[in-house]
Amino acid sequence: MRLFRDILAIFVLLLVAALTFVIFAFNPDRYQAQIEQWAATQGWQLRYQRSFWQISSPFSWHLDHVVLARRGVMTLSADQLDLSLSPKALFSRQLDISQLNLNQAQFKMALQPAAYQLPQLPWIKHIQVQQLNLKQASLSWLKPDGKTQLALNNADLQLSHWQIERSGTVRPTWRLRGVASDLDYNGDQLSQPQWSIQATGDQRWRIENASFQWAQGQIRASGQLHQQQLQLSDVAIDNVKYQPAQLSAALLPHWPAGIHSLQIDHLELNGFNLQSTLNNQPLVLNNISGSADQLHIVPQQPSLLSGNFSLSVNNLLVNQLPVQQFQLTGQLNGQSAELSQFSGQLQPGTFQASLNYQWQGKTPQLNIQSAQLDNATLSLSTAMLAETKQWLQRWPLTVAIDQANIDHGKLFAYFANQSLSIPQLTLTTSHITPLKAGHWQTIAALWQPKSSLFIQAPNLAYQGVVFSNVSADMGPNDKQPITQIHLYGELPQGQLQWDGTLDPQTPGKPWQGKLSALILDVSPLAQFTGNAGFKLGGDLELTGQLNGELGSGFTQLQGQLHATSTQLAFNRDLTPLLKQLLNDPKTTLPAHRQLLIDGVSALWNAPNAIPEGTTVFNQLQLNAHIDDGVLQLDQTNVASSPYNWLLSGQIDLASHQYNALGIGITDGRCVLLNRIVDGPWDNPQIRIDHYQLAQSYLPQRDQFISDSQSSGVCNDHG
Repeated sequence: MRLFRDILAIFVLLLVAALTFVIFAFNPDRYQAQIEQWAATQGWQLRYQRSFWQISSPFSWHLDHVVLARRGVMTLSADQLDLSLSPKALFSRQLDISQLNLNQAQFKMALQPAAYQLPQLPWIKHIQVQQLNLKQASLSWLKPDGKTQLALNNADLQLSHWQIERSGTVRPTWRLRGVASDLDYNGDQLSQPQWSIQATGDQRWRIENASFQWAQGQIRASGQLHQQQLQLSDVAIDNVKYQPAQLSAALLPHWPAGIHSLQIDHLELNGFNLQSTLNNQPLVLNNISGSADQLHIVPQQPSLLSGNFSLSVNNLLVNQLPVQQFQLTGQLNGQSAELSQFSGQLQPGTFQASLNYQWQGKTPQLNIQSAQLDNATLSLSTAMLAETKQWLQRWPLTVAIDQANIDHGKLFAYFANQSLSIPQLTLTTSHITPLKAGHWQTIAALWQPKSSLFIQAPNLAYQGVVFSNVSADMGPNDKQPITQIHLYGELPQGQLQWDGTLDPQTPGKPWQGKLSALILDVSPLAQFTGNAGFKLGGDLELTGQLNGELGSGFTQLQGQLHATSTQLAFNRDLTPLLKQLLNDPKTTLPAHRQLLIDGVSALWNAPNAIPEGTTVFNQLQLNAHIDDGVLQLDQTNVASSPYNWLLSGQIDLASHQYNALGIGITDGRCVLLNRIVDGPWDNPQIRIDHYQLAQSYLPQRDQFISDSQSSGVCNDHG
């Protein structure tokens, strides 16, 4: 409005100067130089080619090719300017302009104009413009660096009922109507903008209607502006097709200067379409419809954000996940969003949830109050986990789950050389926090007094081994503040079970339980090796009692384990290899050094180095004690033919290392050959002791050494 006030003041000045001479001559061009010089004394540059009066009613003044400018403020050029007024009003010290018309005008205005004063007209007390018309005008508002922030092209504007007092103030009653071919705001182009604005006596700007076309769609609004507060009573966005190459915060609209807050009473969204990429992944939302009510936005004050909304999306694609009939209903309150409905159709399956999302501070929080997933397929992989880790680094989210259910789901997971398949999954969990500040929580941090987990799967395949009737039930006791734990699964001829308790209220979260497993046919376990040619046979019974602290890992693990078997066998014949090693150790130990390094894993990792056949172990009785995470194997004799075997040593579960873990060959009286492993799991030191050698062989170094452990005599193990 300040622009029009300044323009009117200049033209009023010109008019009064010209009327001074009209009494003496009817050609105002005679005094063009004096008029332009007088404007220069006021700080304005004025140029025009010719002008003339029209004395008949209406009394008017016409100028051609007008240029009006002030440095740091504005520049105006127009092909034609016509001004009609009432001469009679001048005798009352009033300037009454019925029409002021500018054709093909070009305005360039500074967003932050330099300080200046309006020309002084002491003989005029009141100015009134009945109608100001701009035809085919171009208006540009420039930033301090000279770049255009806002531009109106090919615009027709009509300003009516404009009044200026002698003090330079504008009376707050006017009406502005306009239409343009396009509006450019910071590079975003809006087509066919139209508006009608009325200023009332209480300093309100009433937006009777405003509309424009954007991204092949149309946006309409009405409302009012009062004391820097914009209140839109109705907003409609129809059939927009927005297709930015990359979706980011930089694409969000800039907040208009001079607007302190925005209130939208009602917003309707119809047929909105978005196609873009987010974090280098495709993002597609087709046919978004919905509404929002009582939206209140104050920039830089997110705590004042409020409103209600309801949205539906026909088709959604995010992170390669397609969703149909997506529904979103909720309300905004400060820096949180409460979603009462969050649902959609997957391919296959459906999901629905209610949740609360808070983004205050640097760590946003998502509280899932309830979630239901039905008939859906979940796929996990190493690449997905890596992508999720990168995503959480950018968005350090905390996730808490009050209640979540999966019914008739499918789970497929592939990690490196491991695979997990559950064709039918039922899962229920409550009161857990799996993510905190972008980091996955340990079971000790995740599990709380009210936490619970129930899993049921008719069939589960891990590394090719199929378990049936798998179940896990963990939850609080109704009478005591402890968690009951029950795990169960079956093999074709066997079953595994764990029963125990966990006290989540005591520091360290102590637990205890009993393990029992009876497998009449161990052949399915051969699948764990990943070598289809390796076969196992026999039976195995495993029992034990363990206790520890959830928060201490293996360091506080205590208990006992017992394993028994009437017979175990595998389809490799070790007898030829053992005879070579016993009869000619100096030659055969170096020749088979890789087998000696691989140890037991050579049975399936190097099948060509060991001939097929059968090795049978009879009447296995193995006992182990665990103290502070260290598993101690009691010296155990395993009967076989033609040699017996001897097991002994320690496995430190807490420190991940072996302590003199030995597998020896005996003749029933003494140890003939012994493989001893010491050191960390990922890089242990291996030594081979032979009863005929006063040296030990180190296969990793391919070297024979003599030390205190090398005896060269038959060690009696009995």
